[in-house]
Amino acid sequence: MFICFIVSIVFFVSTPRLGWIYDVKDYFHKVSIESNEKFLNNIQTEINNQPIPSYLIDTKASERRVKELKTKYVVVLVKNTEGAITKNEVGYFLDVARSKKFKNVNLLFYDKSKENSVDISMNFENGVTFCYPNMECEDLGVKENE
Repeated sequence: MFICFIVSIVFFVSTPRLGWIYDVKDYFHKVSIESNEKFLNNIQTEINNQPIPSYLIDTKASERRVKELKTKYVVVLVKNTEGAITKNEVGYFLDVARSKKFKNVNLLFYDKSKENSVDISMNFENGVTFCYPNMECEDLGVKENE
C-alpha cells in the first residue's frame, strides 16, 4: 500500500510537468528563414498545380512575419484577381498546409487591394487554432479547433 501511495504521488507531481516541457520546447523551436523558404516552395508548387492560380506569395512580407512570429511557418498570400477572398480558396490552402504536416503554420490572406485580410494559424494535429477577423472567418466557414 505504501508503494502505491508513493507511485501515485510521483505521477501526480510529474504528469503536469510533461505538458509544460513540450510547451516550452515548442516555444523555443524557432523557425529559420531557410526552413520557411522550403515551406513557401511547397506552397508555390501547389499554387502552380492549380488550374487557375489566383494567389501570389509575398516572400518579403512572409519573411518579415517569420521574424515577428518566430515559432511559426508563415505564408502571406495576395490575391492577384479582383474580388473577395472565398471559402473555396481558403479551404484549399488549409488543406495544403495540413497535408504538408508542418507543426505551426500561419496563413495570411490579402485581397488584391490589400484592404481586407484574413489571418489563420493552424497545425496539422489540432487544425485551426486562431482565425481573425471573426466575422470573416465565420463567412469563410473557418472554425477554430476543428
